[in-house]
Amino acid sequence: MEISLLQAFALGIIAFIAGLDMFNGLTHMHRPVVLGPLVGLVLGDLHTGILTGGTLELVWMGLALWRAHSRLT
Repeated sequence: MEISLLQAFALGIIAFIAGLDMFNGLTHMHRPVVLGPLVGLVLGDLHTGILTGGTLELVWMGLALWRAHSRLT
């Protein structure tokens, strides 16, 4: 699969905006459920982007629950 220069530029902009969002946390743009479909849309495979984003969001939520219940010793 080849990625065009325009697609690479669009993915760079999406990554930049998602990186900025990690610091304010207001829009949750950095979450996999949001970024997966956006990346899939840019790359031309929205269905795979939705599936990948949803799967990674489940992993993300599982890790968040694990961190909430772990104690520091």
